[in-house]
Amino acid sequence: MVSLADLESQVWDEIRKATGCMDAHKIAHFSAIARDIGEKKREWEARMTAGSLDPHGPASSPVQVPTPTNGLKRRGHRRPSADYTGRPIRGFEFEGNHVPVNTYKGLLIELANILRRRHPQDFDTKVLSFGGRKRRYFSRDAGDLKYAQELEGHNLYVETNLNANLAVGICFDMVRELGHSEADLTLQ
Repeated sequence: MVSLADLESQVWDEIRKATGCMDAHKIAHFSAIARDIGEKKREWEARMTAGSLDPHGPASSPVQVPTPTNGLKRRGHRRPSADYTGRPIRGFEFEGNHVPVNTYKGLLIELANILRRRHPQDFDTKVLSFGGRKRRYFSRDAGDLKYAQELEGHNLYVETNLNANLAVGICFDMVRELGHSEADLTLQ
């Protein structure tokens, strides 16, 4: 069995090799593993130090597992089934309507605008809970986001500093969350 330290060392060696040959797919793959290892180590350290143990009995306080500090409900959004890194996009089709876009940022913004028009009562409430480990994807305050883009209808911003896979994942999350089928959205 490989120790955690050895595994972490192997992952970082793979990242260095991938960086040397500029293989973005491998860099992304191994970076995700390194991030997961780091998060687990922090969680385990917190669990080890949370609550002191009474030498004469059971733990004096229960162990608390840390939660995200940004107040977001972690979205269990699924990664897309395909890797969109480096793949061009010409547009998308939503419920039979073709919309031309040439970036994944454009896909996210245009689809969000369409869904916001179709679901004016529910859209804002549903997407304001979308967030990752460290940041929000939608906010009413542009200052909450790194690269905010205001959506149509005002008073709602979307984060646009996202990689292609994350943008596509958020798009499918929006579609599902608002009661549509994933089959209603096709990327071109």
